[in-house]
Amino acid sequence: QDGYLGSSQFSQRLLQMKTTQLHQSNQPSILIVGSGEVLPYILRKIEPPHHQLYAIDLSNRSLKRARYRLITNFRPITFIHSDISTFFSRHPSRRFSHIDCFGVLHCLSSPTTALHQLSQALMPQGTMRMMVYNNRSRRWLRSLQKTFRLLKLNPFYNPSDLNIARNLLKLLKKTVPALEERLSMLGPKTLAIDSRFVDTFFPKREINWTIRQWYQAIEGAGLKIMGIFDRYGELDDIENPLISPPTCDTLWDRGEDGRFENNLELFLCHENNKLPPKIRQEPNQKKSILSRQWQTWCQTVRSPPRIWYSFSETRHLSFPMRRVIWSHHCRFTGGHSCNLDKLAQKLPSAALKRLSRLGALLPGQFRNPQTIQTLYQPLHTQMDPPLFPPAIAPEKSPAAAFIIKHLKEKNIYSAKRYQLILKFLEQSQTY
Repeated sequence: QDGYLGSSQFSQRLLQMKTTQLHQSNQPSILIVGSGEVLPYILRKIEPPHHQLYAIDLSNRSLKRARYRLITNFRPITFIHSDISTFFSRHPSRRFSHIDCFGVLHCLSSPTTALHQLSQALMPQGTMRMMVYNNRSRRWLRSLQKTFRLLKLNPFYNPSDLNIARNLLKLLKKTVPALEERLSMLGPKTLAIDSRFVDTFFPKREINWTIRQWYQAIEGAGLKIMGIFDRYGELDDIENPLISPPTCDTLWDRGEDGRFENNLELFLCHENNKLPPKIRQEPNQKKSILSRQWQTWCQTVRSPPRIWYSFSETRHLSFPMRRVIWSHHCRFTGGHSCNLDKLAQKLPSAALKRLSRLGALLPGQFRNPQTIQTLYQPLHTQMDPPLFPPAIAPEKSPAAAFIIKHLKEKNIYSAKRYQLILKFLEQSQTY
């Protein structure tokens, strides 16, 4: 459902708003950093057939599963079992037209070095999608992680510890209102699926960088932010962040009072972005044009992303209207020009703004200056800080007896350890 966000064609359309011209490389190459087992399959379906994909991951098991998912695929894709530093040291001259680095940099020991390497590997008119954690909104998670460490739980060496941690969270979710709200926001699959549970509560490494530090690292690597994806509509009272990214101070202030809890989902390009000469169309490129047209048709027959119509402003849109918007989105990202001024007249202003913030409709699809101006405007005049349930003393929860029992069974009980656990559980209830 989020595949369109990782597409190189979508990022190129965002870049087009900065350079006023769509640049298409003769031999597009896409690098998927930390690909896992699913993302190569998704992007291979979305990217045109002549695009070369490179999937790099530390886990050989994930790469084997990714190969299995693409066992019937005949389009160019290369799987690489390596880390970022080793890969770029072995291939210093390799360049890519688009890099997808989703949820990787905050797991590295030196994100600054990795950002510099990715920047150097990016072509002059290349684009990059990046997701990193919002440090401020994850303080409650880190308090729970410290609790599990004090309980000596390690599912990597003892699988039974996974059930103990899961049962403790279920007990806290039932009896502690503040944690019930936060754990519910993670979704039921985070607690049910082992891999997601371990990734959330037992990370092997997580860099606790602030929003300001990430902004500084991006600028230091010679990159700039050309768009921010506001997944949960937390930035509705400012200009469209996808086409007019907010400043670091704006996000910092919102992160401090809880108005911005989403991860940083960023679209990047080079700071000094000079447009190269327009590429002359050669006769042997007709095949790539036909492949792009075929890819656009294949993408159109699929279903539009559910997130587009999960908001109050767009939930009422009819099924035919949804299909029309999706069809024009696929054609536009596929390289076709269009004029949707008549379509804009059929949509309420709020729906038009929401669809633009989600990337369904972009300014390049319109000609009317008033419509384009509407896409930039805020949806609301003000966004209030969220209200969290009051914290309760952890020792009053049935989880306290569960913790004492576990500590005694492992023969690690002490008054100091128990008090530290209660302290971290109390911190997990506050923002």
